[in-house]
Amino acid sequence: MRIAQTLLHETGLPLAETARAIVGPFCLRFAAAWLACGVVGWLTVVCCASEHFEGFDGKLTSWKIRVADGSLDRVEHRRDETGAFRGTRAEAIGWQVLQGPATVVLEHKLPPARALDDLKLSLMVRSSSAMTLSLRVVFPRQIDPRNGQVLKLTLRGGKYSKLSDWQLVEVGLPMKLLEEQVRLLRSKLSPTVLDLRDPIVDRALLEMTMDSGRTEMLLDELHFGPIVEPVGGSAVQPAQAVDDSVAFPVAFSLDRLTVERKPFFPRMMAYHGEAPDRLRDSGFNLIWIPQAEDVALQRALRDAGLWATATPPRAVAVNGQSLSGDRASLPPIPRDCDNVLAWNLGVSISGLSRAETLQWLSQVQSADRDRQRPIMADVLGEERVFSRYLSMFGSSQHTLNSMRTIKQYREMLDQRRKLARPGSFMFTWIPTEPLPEISQARQAAGRIPMIVEPEQLRLLVYASLAAGCRGIGFSLNESLDSDSPGAVERRLAITQLNLELELLEEILASGTLVEHRPFKITAPSQSASAIHAVSFRNSAVSRADRDARQAAATSAIRHENRLQSELEAAVFRTDKAVLLLPIWYEHNAQFVPGQLAAPGATIDVSSVPETARAWEVTTTRVANLPSEPIPGGRRIKLPRFDTTATIVVTSDQQTINALQRKSEAMQSESARLWIELAKAKLERVRIADEVLTKLGVGQPDAPQLLAKARALLRDAEANFPEELIERTLAHARELGQKASKNSANVVLLRRNFDSAARLSQDCLQTLRILQRAHWENATIAKPIDSPLSSPHTLCFQTLPDHWRLLANFGKSGSQPSSRDNLLPHGDFEVLDFPALARLGWQNPTTPIPSGIRPVVQVQPASGREGRCLRLVAALETNTDAPAIVEGTPITIVSPNVPVQAGQILHISGRVRISSPISGSLQGVTLTDSLTGLTGAWHWTEKREWQPIQMLREVYQDGEFSLTLSLHGLGDVQFDDLQVLAYEPPAVQPTPGQSVPLKDSTQRPNRFDFWQRWPRFPQRAGK
Repeated sequence: MRIAQTLLHETGLPLAETARAIVGPFCLRFAAAWLACGVVGWLTVVCCASEHFEGFDGKLTSWKIRVADGSLDRVEHRRDETGAFRGTRAEAIGWQVLQGPATVVLEHKLPPARALDDLKLSLMVRSSSAMTLSLRVVFPRQIDPRNGQVLKLTLRGGKYSKLSDWQLVEVGLPMKLLEEQVRLLRSKLSPTVLDLRDPIVDRALLEMTMDSGRTEMLLDELHFGPIVEPVGGSAVQPAQAVDDSVAFPVAFSLDRLTVERKPFFPRMMAYHGEAPDRLRDSGFNLIWIPQAEDVALQRALRDAGLWATATPPRAVAVNGQSLSGDRASLPPIPRDCDNVLAWNLGVSISGLSRAETLQWLSQVQSADRDRQRPIMADVLGEERVFSRYLSMFGSSQHTLNSMRTIKQYREMLDQRRKLARPGSFMFTWIPTEPLPEISQARQAAGRIPMIVEPEQLRLLVYASLAAGCRGIGFSLNESLDSDSPGAVERRLAITQLNLELELLEEILASGTLVEHRPFKITAPSQSASAIHAVSFRNSAVSRADRDARQAAATSAIRHENRLQSELEAAVFRTDKAVLLLPIWYEHNAQFVPGQLAAPGATIDVSSVPETARAWEVTTTRVANLPSEPIPGGRRIKLPRFDTTATIVVTSDQQTINALQRKSEAMQSESARLWIELAKAKLERVRIADEVLTKLGVGQPDAPQLLAKARALLRDAEANFPEELIERTLAHARELGQKASKNSANVVLLRRNFDSAARLSQDCLQTLRILQRAHWENATIAKPIDSPLSSPHTLCFQTLPDHWRLLANFGKSGSQPSSRDNLLPHGDFEVLDFPALARLGWQNPTTPIPSGIRPVVQVQPASGREGRCLRLVAALETNTDAPAIVEGTPITIVSPNVPVQAGQILHISGRVRISSPISGSLQGVTLTDSLTGLTGAWHWTEKREWQPIQMLREVYQDGEFSLTLSLHGLGDVQFDDLQVLAYEPPAVQPTPGQSVPLKDSTQRPNRFDFWQRWPRFPQRAGK
């Protein structure tokens, strides 16, 4: 029957003649009856065909722009909510032709359909330029000998001519016209024998040619049908024909990435089984999938408007070992992977694996020579080398809950970017969870899980942007939809940040980072006694209250001293605008962010046109800012500042108009996210505050702060006008009026979206005040004068565990002395380091950075009696100092000491930095095996002997050790290192058994541990 259908379509012969050509004159009647039955069956299939409709009501665009000739400028592409023909949105496309003529083709993917006589496409069009609607026909069995791709042709149909008004444009598929085109195609490609059976229609095309000027159009209500599924069994699969593209739509201009001719800023995460629609609605545009061979997942992502990145194939031996490029190669990568935007070699790739990684990269490039996809990898060191071969190199570091500040995190990324080849595309992965080993240990011990605050994610993202990153990935070890503690806040915060990145995508993807400028804030007037600016009449002034107030006053003094270095704005420039990103790099925000807000801010920007105006750009509004001229630029005034801000300075009104349209499209969703985020965090902080109050360490102004936060949240919900807008539109329809979302009432209600968002942000700010007060109460009081002194003061959520730890430590049944030091020879009173090494102290052999001479000594302590351990990393003679020291010049590991579950370890010592550490932002580190990198101490500046004090809980039987590392050039001394083990009161742990938490209702005496805190041995010259 298929042969008969083909002959009928391609020859146009009558039924009887076709039958005669097949079976000859002897079986004419039988053949005619047989063909008639086939045609009846074929018509039955057609009767069961379906129709396809696209209303363009979603948020993501679906038409693709291809420039066949000429060039376009200022391309704008979005889903418009105001001018739809019917429904809620329409596809809106606009561009500027600087020098014509230019030929543009708009392409829309259709469900693959068999080419039938009654197949028809219709589309509502409103445009300022004339155009022609066409269908693309694909012949899946035939490869085009001219380009090696599947053979295609275009059937042109109706023309749009009713300029600036809606017009229904149609195109059909008359078989007579298709047969004529087929004959022309055969003639053009003769003498090649063509297999043109089973043609498929898979694309709608809009073609236009125009001179210089502006073109704008709206597209709505696409109808396509009747759709009959393509015939299977083709030599070239229909899916391959449908997904075929003329060229892979990715291009780089130095570090500027464009996809489908539009600036592209990757917003990434790894796939953990989430629904593609969920990932799209969370604002991602690039998903790291586990396997490149998972074509079904790729298509599901593409249908949701998302690109994929995947680990490329690798040449391996039978035993699984990687094969080098000179011994093996990869087969060509199939077109099934065409939704893979870039290949991802992995994360944390060390410079030690450089040769192996570059061989793999070469294999992938050879196998993917047809598409030449970008190759990306996150590396640790060797940035100069890796960036020479990688299209996109990444640099990432987990800085939360450690001594490294958010500003140091930005400086580290900036330093890594400058080490790479100039013009390299750099991205980073943002940590959204505590380190896995810490989370697993806390969970196994039954301790409160650590939670990353939403404000910390915001600071890390904006710090990454300020370092010049062209892409952001959010690192998760679990699903985005997880119900683990803090997961809801994390998801809401990530979605809001993705909205902001999408809003600024064009500037972030194409702008140039030029400088970092300090700025000033207007500090609120407040006294030390009323540091939280909240009235707490009727509060009893107890000893705990006075301590809390004193801690707040101490914090305020420190805050004032550091403020000038914490306020900094990144400045980006494009040919149309200047982007300012003011950021408050608050000290200790990596542990618990503070208020981070002020009633105003002042920022100076230089080298802007006199006609330029300043605008504050958010996902809920774009507002003009007051500014005044200053020598060489303008002074901009923000009416309020909260953590970060976004300011665009430009004299190009079209740039502002485009930002306003994008902001209006996302303001409802953004306001909802802010409200839900404030609601989730309020409940979490309320519960934690209640637990801390029961433990006897509550804050005196907590009730007032929580009441204020609840009131702000209620006001935010009252200002969220989504339901009011729908009721307004419904009421207009009932009255017979034209319901328009541009009506005055709706526009007035929309202004409340910004109010709802700002009230929610004020609620979050109030909660941060309470969180920071609790945290400072736990960390500022002596002798716990560092967040690293306790494993439970690294974040807000674990503070109840901290106070329970102090209670157990203070009431411990044992009282060890310095004679009970578990760490052998931590006083370093030996002859030299070889003698110390014989006692178990190790200096592991690691690659020594070129041109650096490491020295490890045991020598007399400077300014004190006795001896100490000295680590020195100096330059070899006639060697220039490197900008950054790759690797770690010196690492010293203490002997392992046995510990038991339930013990509390008190670790103490002294450190002296003889000269500032250069070449590394990590400086000198002291790491213990229980908290790892999260609890590591870092020093970089010169200082005299400084005490080190910390408590650690042992969750299971094992061994404990300390690691001392010098990561750069400098001179450091350690002394009096000791580890004392305390048994908790009334607890006799069995080997291998975790110690249960005490009941949260028990109220520890916060001062018991002071009497138990060991004193350092007294030495002369202390």
